[in-house]
Amino acid sequence: MSGSTHLHFDTEYVAAATSHARALGVEIVMPVQSEQWFTIRDPDGNVLMICRC
Repeated sequence: MSGSTHLHFDTEYVAAATSHARALGVEIVMPVQSEQWFTIRDPDGNVLMICRC
């Protein structure tokens, strides 16, 4: 299998989600962009997007 899979989680509270992730020690891969989304790395190394979509 080639390519990549995109997985994201929707939230209305991007700033609060970012603060919560940081408080838990989650790796922030890409900080908040345009106040709409950011990405984190899960314990298995997958990059996940948290967004107001």
